[in-house]
Amino acid sequence: MIGGHFVLFAYLAPYITDRVGLGQTELVLAFVAFGVAGVSGGYLGGWLADSATLRRAIVITPLAYLLALLMMPAASSTPWTFIAAMMVWGCISWMISPVVQSFLLAAGPDTAEAGIGLNLSAMHVGVALGTALGGLTLAAVPPQALPLAGAARPALFRANRARLLAGQRDRQEVPKFQGKIEVPPLNRENRDPISPPTRWSGPSGESFGTLAMSDLIPTPCAV
Repeated sequence: MIGGHFVLFAYLAPYITDRVGLGQTELVLAFVAFGVAGVSGGYLGGWLADSATLRRAIVITPLAYLLALLMMPAASSTPWTFIAAMMVWGCISWMISPVVQSFLLAAGPDTAEAGIGLNLSAMHVGVALGTALGGLTLAAVPPQALPLAGAARPALFRANRARLLAGQRDRQEVPKFQGKIEVPPLNRENRDPISPPTRWSGPSGESFGTLAMSDLIPTPCAV
């Protein structure tokens, strides 16, 4: 998620000047507005982690972030709509960190320090990869494509994760036996395999084989 964020954030200044058309003075004010939104997002992320269940919060926050990032190109037609959309995007982007850290603390209190450390390392790797992808995108296409390129990475990740989870559920599901088993009455006086065998058949009547009653009833043996 942080990688997709930095595809646009690392090159936000050229996007604002080229796509939105703001000057240098307005550019400074835009970054101030983004900073205010980010601080508010850190507080709202902690509030969401405390008020909602962590499983819901860790699902809702990335989806809201993805929608906010996809909203950026449509909101870039005027400066005011862009500033509003940018503040929403900046707020949600800073909500993710407290939600993820709270989830890691709750999921494994004994390994929380290691989990948070690995998460921070992965975030910095994402910063490097996102910045590199943003630079390659900016070198190939106009800045208008940066929000879509940034949204494509987390969208593909979530789609692949959903596919993997669906595959795991399919492997765990065991099909129910739809046929029938015909068992003859138990002959308690004679335990020799002369009783009719048990028949296994499928839902369409096809036979799967037989099982003699002697296989089901143990024969006495001398000790």
